[in-house]
Amino acid sequence: MALFVVDYSREHYEKRAGGPAPPERHGKFIQVRGGDAEYLVFSIRELHRYHADIARTFLASRGVRGAYNQPRHRFESREAGWRVLGGGLWSVDEGRKVLELSGNSSAYGKYRTEGLAAGLRRVEGLGDYTIVVK
Repeated sequence: MALFVVDYSREHYEKRAGGPAPPERHGKFIQVRGGDAEYLVFSIRELHRYHADIARTFLASRGVRGAYNQPRHRFESREAGWRVLGGGLWSVDEGRKVLELSGNSSAYGKYRTEGLAAGLRRVEGLGDYTIVVK
């Protein structure tokens, strides 16, 4: 299964804040499966306060319809083949080339760790990073 990384934090700094992304960033992430691909979607608090908000933005960007549950803790796909697997916290230090994933999402639970570090090393730009999966 192909693994892709979507980094809304970089987009925020480069497009919305008008400058380069700082080399040290952190926030929340979700792990999503869509068809034969898996995505790790990183965001920062300034853009998405909750994991469900990351899910809403990401799924909409892929043209996937969804809806919040009640009381709006989760945003779920309404289309077959798309599912949020879990979530957690992330931090990156681009200077030291370290990406760390930890924690879990109170809405979606713990992300799937099996094979994740190896999969991330195959993502363009992360091959020489130290990947820490807790």
